Amino acid sequence: MTVTKRGRERGRVPSDEPIPSKKLTRSNSLPLQNKFNALANLPDMGNNQDPTNAISLTKIPKIPPVTLKKPDNYRKLLKQINETEGIKCNAKEAREFIKLFCESPKDVRNLTDYLDKNNKEYFVIPGKIVKPIKIVIKGFPIDMDLDEIKTELVNKKFRVDKVNQLKRYKTREPLNIYQIHLFPSENIKEIYHLTSLSYHFITVEPYENRQNHQCYNCQMWNHGSKGCKLNPKCVICAGKHPSKECPHKGKKETETKCANCNGPHTASYRGCPNYPKNIMEK
Repeated sequence: MTVTKRGRERGRVPSDEPIPSKKLTRSNSLPLQNKFNALANLPDMGNNQDPTNAISLTKIPKIPPVTLKKPDNYRKLLKQINETEGIKCNAKEAREFIKLFCESPKDVRNLTDYLDKNNKEYFVIPGKIVKPIKIVIKGFPIDMDLDEIKTELVNKKFRVDKVNQLKRYKTREPLNIYQIHLFPSENIKEIYHLTSLSYHFITVEPYENRQNHQCYNCQMWNHGSKGCKLNPKCVICAGKHPSKECPHKGKKETETKCANCNGPHTASYRGCPNYPKNIMEK
């Protein structure tokens, strides 16, 4: 009996990473190995397979580190956290910060409670498990009703968190591109196969964020203000106060000062030498 192998069906997968558009070209002259070949030799248990013995392909989400502003005696502090407080964590230096990696979510909660009680500066970036899946829909008119988009998707059994209309960064001019936040569901992959919605031809793509996030609390980059326990800095004058409490806010003549490089500009200025993309280009 001859067994004919069928090629894998390719589908669009929801991811924050760009999807390659080119097919992989294989050369017969190169020895190729498939690390999953061993799975082909496993016995076929059919539908009677014991779920306790099944191979789980579900990835265990990583626990995000607690990023602590490096104190002078951080090694002594690290020892106290592990031995005295009984919180299991390992440290990794990151410039002026220390990343503390815990073994369990419970240890993370105990660690942040301990740091709060001792007035330590730190921030935590929420893990991907708590983040919704973001996509963009193109093809709608620029004045499309956001509630109509949400209703149409909910009617197709998608779990919609919210719908936004994207805008140009500098001019804030609205675009005919709509960002959708979806909660994980069994049919989530089907969203990428939609070709029409609300009587319009559309295309659906993963949302690709090309901007670096800035914390509204401390003005540093690549983390948000929600989990930031660093001391506040003003985006306008670099003062040690929240930006909304700046005494210079609203004045026509204000001397701006960057909280990241001390330059004569606001901390949100994309031309700042400490802006992440500018650091990468050096």
